[in-house]
Amino acid sequence: HIKKLSAPSFGDNAFTNNQMIWNSSSGAIRYEVYNAQDVMYGSFEGASMPLDSLEGGQDYTFKVRSIGDGITSFNSDYSEGRSVYKLKTPAIFLEGNQGYVWDAVSGATSYAVYIDGALASTDVHVSGNIYSFVPNFTELKTYKVEIYAIGDGGATTINSSPFTVEQETIQLETPDFSFSYSNDCVS
Repeated sequence: HIKKLSAPSFGDNAFTNNQMIWNSSSGAIRYEVYNAQDVMYGSFEGASMPLDSLEGGQDYTFKVRSIGDGITSFNSDYSEGRSVYKLKTPAIFLEGNQGYVWDAVSGATSYAVYIDGALASTDVHVSGNIYSFVPNFTELKTYKVEIYAIGDGGATTINSSPFTVEQETIQLETPDFSFSYSNDCVS
């Protein structure tokens, strides 16, 4: 006797900053994720989908269905849709001694700056809608700097993709200069 699988369901936290998570369905061999227009977004063996490839500055609505083996079970109906907004990547520019400067990203609750993969700062507000981070590089090397707009943890928004730049610190050459001095006096 073949049974229809139950549709996946979502817990209170369907989205984290880097994945969508749903409750698994007993007997499912995989899950298919669809957008609001019923176009398949991807197929996944586990009960989660990575979100890092989503484009920033857009709303997304997803629904999931359980896929059966076709022998003992067949596909479920769609789950109810869940929506989230991925924040835009901050538009950063270098501003001389002020370091990295950017305008506020709509929906961001804060910003995070990583240098070589380690959190360097979340204290970047200057005034109004202006944000800035001045790095304190101490070694002569190439640093990887990433700046994220931070969402609300997936309740309605998820973090942006990072603004990424590699910044090289170099040692300046000592300038060559010479001068001469003479005790000779011209009369």
